Amino acid sequence: MPLITPAASSPSDAVDLLGQEGIPFGNRLIFQVAGLEDFRFFVEICEDLWAPIPPSSYAALAGATVLVNLSASNINVGKAGYRRELVANQSARCLAAYLYTAAGFGESTTDLAWDGQALIYENGTRIAESQRFQYTSQLITGDIDLDRLIQDRMRQNSFSQSIRQHRDELAQFRTVRIETRIPREGNLFLDRTYERFPFVPSDPSRKDQRCYEVYQIQVQGLAKRLQFTGVDKVVIGISGGLDSTHALIVAARAMDIMGRSRSNILGYILPGFASSERTMDQARRLLDALGCTRKEIDIRPSSMQMFEDIGHPYAKGEPVYDITFENVQAGERTNHLFRLANHHNGLVV
Repeated sequence: MPLITPAASSPSDAVDLLGQEGIPFGNRLIFQVAGLEDFRFFVEICEDLWAPIPPSSYAALAGATVLVNLSASNINVGKAGYRRELVANQSARCLAAYLYTAAGFGESTTDLAWDGQALIYENGTRIAESQRFQYTSQLITGDIDLDRLIQDRMRQNSFSQSIRQHRDELAQFRTVRIETRIPREGNLFLDRTYERFPFVPSDPSRKDQRCYEVYQIQVQGLAKRLQFTGVDKVVIGISGGLDSTHALIVAARAMDIMGRSRSNILGYILPGFASSERTMDQARRLLDALGCTRKEIDIRPSSMQMFEDIGHPYAKGEPVYDITFENVQAGERTNHLFRLANHHNGLVV
């Protein structure tokens, strides 16, 4: 009778099976798909994922970009969410795709229940999930961005550090090349949905949380910079539009946190050739409402001097509103703000 032993304890690294000799055997095999050099997958079994250090962690460091788990996991209340967390965390930790499938209704054991949960995650993001408790076979598919995973690994210093730290363990992995036909004819359309605005979630609750984090990061960053430099004042140009309004609110909150007066915020309204009375009035009322110091400087004279110096047609009264016309005014605003910051010993926001 043949003996069954764990792959890690097997004295042989190859087996003969069904007339085939020398089939690679072991728990340190990475399969390389010919024609797709970045498609290198590793297979672990069931509770390997539950281990403190899953085998797939080492496989990822050894070059596997896709991690696969064939599981006979039964189901009980709350376990599906736990599996999602495990798979999401492992795919994020390994900067890899993770494919997980649990046994379904066809499992022969009758003492337990089986939900057939299947998951595809990429670097912590769920790509696809099966319907659970189905009584027929299912197949889920998803698009994996292997290029992104490779780039993420190159950018994360701790990933390369881990490779060096575990080089002896990683040296035990073997690569098995797989020849397969890759469909390249015709159009291959994506199943995956890419957000039009990836940094602005479409889900309202997620968007609110993202905006809260962005705001708090900006407030803390400004407060920390002011504390570190010992500067008491900030200089900010206010147009009455959304961008400068947001920057002003951040500055006001930073002053509140640091226990400083909002009058230390020097808000400058810098009207140009296209500034309207409506936006200027909005800027004035905003600065007054927040208790900031309000001042106004007309940049049109200095802009006209620049037009004359560079020979721009607008200096002669010609209606030329090109990129130079716009950038001269933007440059004058920037120049004024930085010189004002020098003069008042402040920082430009």
